[in-house]
Amino acid sequence: MKLARKLLVVFLALIVAGLAKHPFEKGFTDNLRERRLLVKPIDLDTRKALGQTSYAIALGGMRSLIASTKNLKAHAHFEHQEWGKLEDEFQTITTLQPHTRYYWDVASWHLAYNAYADFGDRPNIPDARRRFLQKDYLARGIRFLEDGIDSNPDDWRLRQALVRILTDPFKPNDLPKAVAALEDAITIADSPQILHRELLYALARMPNRNEDAWRVAREVWSNPNNRDVPSVRLIYVALEFKNVAPADRTLLEEIFGPRGGYDPKFRVQNRLQALKYLSFYWLRKREGFVMDGVRETIELLLKEFKVPVEASPLNGGKGWSGYPSELFRLHQNPLLPEE
Repeated sequence: MKLARKLLVVFLALIVAGLAKHPFEKGFTDNLRERRLLVKPIDLDTRKALGQTSYAIALGGMRSLIASTKNLKAHAHFEHQEWGKLEDEFQTITTLQPHTRYYWDVASWHLAYNAYADFGDRPNIPDARRRFLQKDYLARGIRFLEDGIDSNPDDWRLRQALVRILTDPFKPNDLPKAVAALEDAITIADSPQILHRELLYALARMPNRNEDAWRVAREVWSNPNNRDVPSVRLIYVALEFKNVAPADRTLLEEIFGPRGGYDPKFRVQNRLQALKYLSFYWLRKREGFVMDGVRETIELLLKEFKVPVEASPLNGGKGWSGYPSELFRLHQNPLLPEE
């Protein structure tokens, strides 16, 4: 009896000690996981998907090997357009390797682009069914990136990938969500200037965000490295037309001149450059970009450079073949205005 009592006391002491140190161990473990020094344990669903052998290998610290193997299987499903099976593989892969950006990005690309295009092209599918499948797989692709962002909150590249889907001109857009993702992304350390430009592009397609778009446009324009980007120049022209009095607007030849500074000797060439890019920009109206003053400016430049009506991009694209040969000839045209 005395031995049994002693064993019981020891057993109870161990339980008490275990309960006492549990909060400290849990906090330490959670801290390691937040710092990505320790991954989450494999859940039951993933264990079933892996099978006994793969699960044992994964427990042995070789998660990356199993993830790579299953990535090859996912590629085989891609080749056979087996999108459901492909998604299941990537669910397991991203559970095994949640901090590997590549897997989240590739899974999303397969579902939001490849599966989306596949169901758009498949014959003998009723239109309602086709639209449902495209919408469904687009949402699945978006969800992979959102889950990837949750697992990697300091990764701006996953946010950028999400934004490209949400703003794709050939897919249903969610511009407010894209703007929110970009506003988060630009706060991340070492995020590049391209994210600021993409924020401008998204805002420039939202009429109800004019003030924000103009603020971001000025911020982007203040960085000389952004001034060579045609889209930045074009959006800046349209937003300035919308928000600034005529007398205070920047000269076109300055906006479309070299980054190093405006040289009056090249005024004509710079205005011709403006006509070229504004023409292309006008033909992108379907994308919803701000177009204030663009038509009026093109008309002014067409008249200035004596461009024939049939070469005008304002004719609904009629007679326009990417870039009218007339504008090429203008570089050597003796009728160009003299300085």
